[in-house]
Amino acid sequence: MNILFSDTMSPKFSMIGCKKDKNQLDHGTAGCIEHFWHEVVHVFQQEDVFGYDTLAVVDPMLVGINASHMEKHSWEKHCEIFMDLQSKYAKCIENNKQLSTHVNFKDFCNNRPDCCYLHLWLCEK
Repeated sequence: MNILFSDTMSPKFSMIGCKKDKNQLDHGTAGCIEHFWHEVVHVFQQEDVFGYDTLAVVDPMLVGINASHMEKHSWEKHCEIFMDLQSKYAKCIENNKQLSTHVNFKDFCNNRPDCCYLHLWLCEK
C-alpha cells in the first residue's frame, strides 16, 4: 500500500478507472491496468530506498505488523490482493454508514489491520 500511495504512484493510481484521453484510446491502453501494476511490481522488487518497508502511520491496530516482509508476486496477484482488500474495505464502509452512531471507523474494521491501514492512507491523501 505504501507504494500505491507514494508521491510517485498515487497520481497514476488515482487515474485507474477515470475517463481516458484520445491518445490512450488510440493506443489501446485505456482499459489496461497491467502497465500500472507492472510498475508497482518493479518498485516493490527493488531495494527500498524510499521507506516503503515501514508503516506510514502509527496506530494501535497496526502493532506487530512487519511492513518490511514482502512476498514477490506477479502483477496479477498484486492487483488481485488489492481488489480483495478494496472489497473488504467497502464492506467496512457500508457497515460504518449503516450503524454510524460511532465516529471511529476502526470499530467497523472487523479486526482487519489492512482495512484500517487503507483507511488511514485514504484519510492522509
